[in-house]
Amino acid sequence: YEALLLLQILIHHPSQFPEAGKGLFLPEVIGDVFTVKVSPAVTVTNEAVRNLAPKDRNCIFPDERQLTIYHTYTQPGCLTECRINFIVKECGCTPYYFDLNHG
Repeated sequence: YEALLLLQILIHHPSQFPEAGKGLFLPEVIGDVFTVKVSPAVTVTNEAVRNLAPKDRNCIFPDERQLTIYHTYTQPGCLTECRINFIVKECGCTPYYFDLNHG
C-alpha cells in the first residue's frame, strides 16, 4: 500500500490569510521537480465608475469603506473580514490562525 501525498501550493499577498480549499494540489513524488508559473492580473478602471452604485459595479473603492481588521483596503481583505465577522456572529469564535487582537 503506497500512500498518496498531496503538496498544496497557496500564493497570496502577505497581508492575506490562506483559505482552505483554494490553491493548487499536486501529487508529491519524491525526487520529482516541477515549475510553477505565476501570472498576476491587475484590474484598473477610470473615475467614471465611481458614479455607479457599489451594487451595480460589484466592488467598492478603498475610501468608501473603512475596514476594522486590515489597515489597507483590498478586496480579499474585505471578503476575509466579512467571513470573520460572520464566523464570530454565528459561532462566537475565530479561526485558529486569526487573532482579532493583533489583526
